[in-house]
Formats: sequence, structure tokens, C-alpha cells
Amino acid sequence: MVVLDPPLDVTFPPLLEAELVQRRNRFVVLACWPDGSIVEAHTNNTGTMRTCSDPGSRIWLSKSDNPSRKLKYSLVLIEASSGGLVGVDTAMPGKLFVAALARRGLAGLEDYRLRRTEVTVAPGSRLDVELEGPRPAFVELKNVTLVENGRLYFPDAVTARGARHLQELTRLKAAGMADAFAVFVVQRPGGEGLSPADHIDPHFGAVLRDAVRQGVVPLAYRAAVSCEGARIVESIPVIL
Repeated sequence: MVVLDPPLDVTFPPLLEAELVQRRNRFVVLACWPDGSIVEAHTNNTGTMRTCSDPGSRIWLSKSDNPSRKLKYSLVLIEASSGGLVGVDTAMPGKLFVAALARRGLAGLEDYRLRRTEVTVAPGSRLDVELEGPRPAFVELKNVTLVENGRLYFPDAVTARGARHLQELTRLKAAGMADAFAVFVVQRPGGEGLSPADHIDPHFGAVLRDAVRQGVVPLAYRAAVSCEGARIVESIPVIL
């Protein structure tokens, strides 16, 4: 198990270990408790989670006491077949980013501070973060879990929504309104660089490269993950 010595950027609630039985649909997985009973758990990760969702994998679930929730448990971590824990909660990149930004732990963004999150920039269009700094800046965050042949990739499924976010960043940058950053948060070990997954979604790759040509800055950071929490620990090169 990974033990993180510096303070965590995000601390998890107590997590419960189980075994992944199968992914029932985009939002539900079946998990087996140590006593052999089966439970349904929610996942907010609508990608394929390829390379980190093999049946029989050890997983960790959080439990909610909210009586209005249909499913009490949520999928947080999976142990990859290649080894190491993978964070599959897509809400985590935002939390990690905000915490690491506050401690000046994001290379390339040391001069920025948080202004607000979940920012509406056009009717029906919202970006993850707005920053204050040398210039106003907007950030869109993506969660990365896919590694193949020693390279990290995003996305792991076709994402028209992800491409639209990049186009919105490009529009803001081209209009001279703000700086723009596409930030990829890697919640797993392995992989020497991050690239767009052209073999999965060539449109996203084309849109990302066009955004970079027009001044959007791609950044990638790795979070070390344990059952206690996670912390952003290093920058990763983005290879286009």
C-alpha cells in the first residue's frame, strides 16, 4: 500500500474493501464483500476504465449516510492488474487541483490563485475553475486512468463533451479574455508521458492540438493515491 508522508491534498473518509464483480452499466458496479454478499455501488466515472476495471480486482468504496441516495456506496479506488491504486472518482481532480494550487504545488501555476469553481462562460457552457494571477485564467480538468504500453492517455472513451470544453478554452484565449489551461490529473502510477488517445477518440486529439496551437496550455500532474487520500506529487510531460 502507498503511504504518503507529506500532508494529503485530499483525505478520504474510511473506505471499505471489496472485490469488483462487474460493471453493470455506466453508473453502477457490482461489488462482493468479504463475506460473499453482493452490493451495488455508484460510479461517477462514465469512461471505460480500461486497464483498471478487471473483474476480481480489489476495490474500495465510500459509504454515504444520505437517506435520499438510491445507492449508499460509491466507487473510489481500484487496484490495477499491473499494480498500484487507481483513483476513478472523477470529482477528485477538482479537489486535488484546488488543494495543490493553494500550497503552490502546481508547476506552471505558482503565480495563480483560486477565484471560483464551476464557472459559466457561455449559455450552457461551464468550465471547472477560474483563476486570478498575472492575467485571469480558466482551467478545464480531466481525470486520467488509462495507461497502455508505458504511455498515459486521455480519454478512455469518446468524449464530445471534453472536446467542447477545449473549444471553449480556445475561444476565450483567442478573444484575449484570459489565459487558458487544459489540466490532466493522473490518479495512478505508471506511464512516462501523457498523450491524447487518438486510437480511441481522434476528434479529441485534433481539438486538443488545435487548442494548443492557439495558446491553450496543456499541463499534467500525477497524484499519489492511497486508501487514506491523495496528493499531487509531480508534473508529467504532455506529448502531442
